[in-house]
Amino acid sequence: MKYYIYENTNTKLLEPFSINHASFELRCGAFSNIQRVMMQMEPDSELVLIVRNGIEALIKDRFPGLTVNPNTLSAGYYIDGSALISSKDDIKELYIEKIKENISYSDGKFSSELNNKGASSNLKYISYLWDIFDFQPSIIDYDLIYFRDKKNDNTIYSNKNISLINKSSIYIADSAQVCSGAIIDASTGPVIIDSCVFVDIGVLIKGPAYIGKGTILNPGLKIRGNFSAGMKSKVGGEVEDSVIQGYSNKQHDGYLGHSYIGEWVNIGAGTSTSDLKNNYSSIRYLYNNDNMIDTNRTFLGSMIGDYSSLGIMSMLNSGTNIGFGSNIFGSGFQDKYVKPFSWGHEDKVGYNRFINSIKKIKLRRDETLSDVEKNFILDIYSKS
Repeated sequence: MKYYIYENTNTKLLEPFSINHASFELRCGAFSNIQRVMMQMEPDSELVLIVRNGIEALIKDRFPGLTVNPNTLSAGYYIDGSALISSKDDIKELYIEKIKENISYSDGKFSSELNNKGASSNLKYISYLWDIFDFQPSIIDYDLIYFRDKKNDNTIYSNKNISLINKSSIYIADSAQVCSGAIIDASTGPVIIDSCVFVDIGVLIKGPAYIGKGTILNPGLKIRGNFSAGMKSKVGGEVEDSVIQGYSNKQHDGYLGHSYIGEWVNIGAGTSTSDLKNNYSSIRYLYNNDNMIDTNRTFLGSMIGDYSSLGIMSMLNSGTNIGFGSNIFGSGFQDKYVKPFSWGHEDKVGYNRFINSIKKIKLRRDETLSDVEKNFILDIYSKS
């Protein structure tokens, strides 16, 4: 059986994340959308990815074992990359018997056809990044089932000076380290601490929460629920109702709420996001500096693209959009829309300095910048 994961025609609504990511890379809870599909696939099945031409090379580089944008298509399960798949039942009704072959990917006709054929009213679809905050609590509930199968019973922590509340809804990987004074409270939702996580002294984690592989939680951190951090991140201060995609630093004091943080982001000490307007009115969000939408949400923080850096004590207004590769600093509230590759309010990041910085931050986590990604960055930098 073939499984096809495709991007729909609304990827721009997922910016800044979608500038350099496919919709199926979105994280909600312990896994990305593509990981959830792979967990439900039958043995010996084939997974095929269908994405925009602009990120095709990037996706081939990230998923070298998979077919990307084939010339022909056949019968199989066609799954919108923005859908949250939590069981085989979610996939069953997506089977498509016959579909046109040799469809052009560049004009959107392919996605338009599948939008009509492959949509399921029973699935959760991520239309905007902030939809994830609504879906995440129930998804982490479901993710706990997967980790319970690992038969971890937390007995290794029973004699330490650690508080475990509602222990049956807590999973701590054997390779994780939890220091004295930590409080892990699963009374409002599960807490999942994955392999090689380091939880320093005095950390409070209220569920639902997922802490990804190799992530470091700094002393005194307060996680107030509905939070997930992907692998090799560093988290401190106060966080809630947010997602860190992975490989990012939010190490210091400061508040992060109702926000989606991409990869390789660095958030300076004391930086805080506002996620509530003083008059409690609905928060508006700006795309491309000229397209304002009303989110119909009272709470919304910041959406921050990959490779962005925020200077110390930065103040982010509610509904802020920070583009790919931006370096922001300065007093007062930052602009609600920050163009990709911005340097402060008026200038542009220097390309060579930017690439050298990426190489350095990746080496800090034993990763490297591929030639494919470097070429992609050069292309979007030239167009910005």
